[in-house]
Amino acid sequence: MAGVLSKLHNSAQHVKDLAAAYLRDGEKGRQSDIERKSNQFANVQLRIVVMGESGSGKSTLINALRGLDEDEEGAAPTDCTATTTEITPYPHPTLPNVHYYDFPGLNTVKFPVKTFMKKTNFAQYDLGIIVTGSRFTENDQLLAKALEKAGKPIYLVRSKIDETVRSERRRKGYNQEETLQRVREQCISSLKAAGIQEPRVFLCSAFDLDQYDFPKLKETVVSNLSETL
Repeated sequence: MAGVLSKLHNSAQHVKDLAAAYLRDGEKGRQSDIERKSNQFANVQLRIVVMGESGSGKSTLINALRGLDEDEEGAAPTDCTATTTEITPYPHPTLPNVHYYDFPGLNTVKFPVKTFMKKTNFAQYDLGIIVTGSRFTENDQLLAKALEKAGKPIYLVRSKIDETVRSERRRKGYNQEETLQRVREQCISSLKAAGIQEPRVFLCSAFDLDQYDFPKLKETVVSNLSETL
């Protein structure tokens, strides 16, 4: 899909303008900047795949990126049990040809890792988001390597960071910034071990979307359209 932006006469500044409007007005914003850029992307297909182990928070993240609560119409189902049993696309709220693909959890009986790795065509997606709810696992590493081999940009989302913060607060000498930095460095180190040269890591909480790295993630997904198209 290289060169699509130039064909649309969509400069890097235009992409930045879209990101600014996206952040300013939210997922449901109806400002002219969003509408104008949406028209420019009308014929552009962008597939963002969201992968990870069961219970890592993939569906919750997709809903947050789409600006939907879990009980709203069209939201990806979330539950304490594995709810995604097949690859399911969810449209971006303002860019109809941009879709988030919610994958079943890798570590479930119905979705064995070996079968998943053989059957998944990673090349058909434009951007990969790996969601991990705790430590970076062997399955996460397999995903990172497969996306890297396919030449796709990768974001690692360390979800449930609020739970980590609450747990660490019990420790003597707790410092939140140091805790967050330690988790971030662990994620970066794990991605580098998987062969990712420029790791991009975001620490997020589904219950505190204005805190941690979720605003930065939302901005990056939009502003980096020029890299993934």
